[in-house]
Order: sequence, then structure tokens, then C-alpha cells
Amino acid sequence: MSTDHYTVLGVRADAPPEVIRAAYRALAQKHHPDRAQDPGTARVSMTRLNEAYAVLSDPGKRRAYDRARVESAPQPPQDPVRWNGNTAPVSIEVGGYRYGLNFMAGFVISNDVWSDTHVSSRGGGGYTLMGYGYYSRPKVTSEVIPRQRIGVRTRGGRDVFLEQSGSHLPVACGQHVEVVRAFSHHTRREANVALVNRDGGQWFWVGSSLDAGQALCGPAAAFWDFVIFLAVAGGLGVLGWHFVHGWFHRALYVLIGGPLLVGSCSFLLWRTASKISDGIGRAITVAVQPSAPTAMPLDLAH
Repeated sequence: MSTDHYTVLGVRADAPPEVIRAAYRALAQKHHPDRAQDPGTARVSMTRLNEAYAVLSDPGKRRAYDRARVESAPQPPQDPVRWNGNTAPVSIEVGGYRYGLNFMAGFVISNDVWSDTHVSSRGGGGYTLMGYGYYSRPKVTSEVIPRQRIGVRTRGGRDVFLEQSGSHLPVACGQHVEVVRAFSHHTRREANVALVNRDGGQWFWVGSSLDAGQALCGPAAAFWDFVIFLAVAGGLGVLGWHFVHGWFHRALYVLIGGPLLVGSCSFLLWRTASKISDGIGRAITVAVQPSAPTAMPLDLAH
């Protein structure tokens, strides 16, 4: 396929009909020959837009196009070169519990990148007395959040989709990758935690390193981390309160010292999750290094 209709309209491959319709109308107004500075270029753009919309707006044509689009994706070689040579899961032990890593070889079949705008407001209201007073307008802020959805077809013919938020993983369609799936022997939890770029010799966290630990951390471990956090933060708070005298200093201690104390002890809430993610990161690095000595973990979410 020379032209991707989804790329022409700037929408994802799983976009609903109303999104496709709205994208077409917006682009058609932008590239209309009567409004564009270069009518010749605008006519070419409108032709591509009309072709894309004619296919994607018709359910039958869209299904046929999606099938042809997947079939035209680059196919892996018959005997692909193994990246790390691990045919069995890699076992690691963290905190007395065993975890396993499966390296699922495949190739990228889709890489959808878009951005969401998160709009929030705060403030507003005011005070009035008998119709007189002031009114403060709410403060509206918007935040653009990059998002990414990567589709990987494994050697077994299974399609795996990875969701990435906050940053983009540098992979392209057709590249050979390995999806690292971690699982816990204790909690029976599992999650896709990393993506190995076999062509580039690097590996990347899916989300962040902490996300991997939280996905495998059991509720019991999270509960005890919370208990330890309360014990440490509460103990330090009571101890500090004992040495502070006077209502003014104690008020300052509650308003300023309390938040600082909670923030400084917040790492205890993720104590087990951090240990798990550190162990997973070391195991992936060791597995990748034999074929790529310069490979290093990259946490793109921060």
C-alpha cells in the first residue's frame, strides 16, 4: 500500500466512524482549494482525503482495507536470528519470591501515535453581599499528553498491543522486536513490561519502571508497605510534635512539616514495587547484553 488512509486522515486504525467523519470535515475545510494559498496542492490533498474517506466511511470497504493493510505489513524471515537465545523463561528472585520473564520475538505491525488534551479548571466563585462583591473567573489549564499504541505480531501468530503514555518508544513498522512479559510465581500476576528493539540494540520500559513493579506486586505486599509508611511517618510526626512548643510553632509544624514529612516518606509506599522493577531491569539487561554489549535500559516516562 503506497498511501495509508488512516495516516491521511490523521486517525488511529481503531477510530470509530464519528471520529473519522469529524477528521475528514476538519481537513476538508483546511485544504479546500478556495481557501488554500496553493490551489494545485490543495486539489491533490483533497483527492487523497476523498479517497481515504470513501474507503473508511464504508464498513465493508473498511474491513477489506484493514485485512489488506495487515497482510501487506512486512513479514518476518523464515528463520529469524534469535536476539538473546533464551528459549525458556528467565527466572529471577526478588525479596524471597520468584519471577519469570518471557521474551516473545516478533515484528511491529502498527505504531499509532496521537495526543490527548486534558483540560482542567480550578478556582472561580467569589463573595457577594446584597448583590455587590467580586467574582473570580476559574483558571483553565490544558495539558497535551502524548500517547502511543504499538502492535506486535509474535512468531506464534499472536498480536500483542502495548499502550504507552507520556512518551514515545522509537520503533517503526517492520522492525524486529521482543515483547518482555513478566509473571509472578507467588501472586500469579503477569504483564508486558518492556520492549526490546532487536534492530537498534536497546530495550525500553512500557510505561515506567515502577509500572512493572506495581503490575506484579501483590495486595499483601502493598498493604504492608502502607503499614510501614504509616508507622514511620506517624512515628516521626509524633517525635517532632514532642519537640515543638507553642501554638504558633505547632501550627507551622502541621502546615509545613506535615506535608514535607509525608513526601519524604512516600517512597515507602512503593518499596516492594521498586525492588521488583529493579530486579526485572537487571535481568533484562543481562539477557540482552550477550548480543548487544551497549544495550541499556531507558525509562522514557520520566
